[in-house]
Amino acid sequence: MKALRIFYNESGVIIGNCGLEGPGEFPYSIETQLEGYPEGMRCLEIEDISTIELFLHSEGSYIANGLLILGTPIEPSLPSPPKSSHISTLVSVDKTKARPAKVKRVWNGQDYFYDCFVSQTIKDEYQTGKIQVGDYLLVHFDGIGEQIVTAKVFKSWA
Repeated sequence: MKALRIFYNESGVIIGNCGLEGPGEFPYSIETQLEGYPEGMRCLEIEDISTIELFLHSEGSYIANGLLILGTPIEPSLPSPPKSSHISTLVSVDKTKARPAKVKRVWNGQDYFYDCFVSQTIKDEYQTGKIQVGDYLLVHFDGIGEQIVTAKVFKSWA
């Protein structure tokens, strides 16, 4: 974006903005654009690319004495994995927790860690040493979105 016009009221509250992409000038003058707003509206035009990017990625910004005061940066959120059955790796077990199995799921190259319920079979196999940290496990989502470890997954027949 080459330039940005920020429209605000007498209290400094930002009401709207209009960006200019590519070469050229804004198609309308500031005065013409202000005609569409209530009386007393003002406009601040910004041409600094860094400031425009900071403004567009923040919330709670306002204008004070004709200066843009940037609000809190908006952190980009990563998409989360779908709530579906999947294979995870057992990371740890904490028998004192309601969800004793901590598993790691890799999705789109990102590691996600979850505390899961376990089936009676998984509990028995862990206690007898048939399941260990690092093993692959089958994790199911139930109807209310809880994750439950239900089975060990073997890498091969060997």
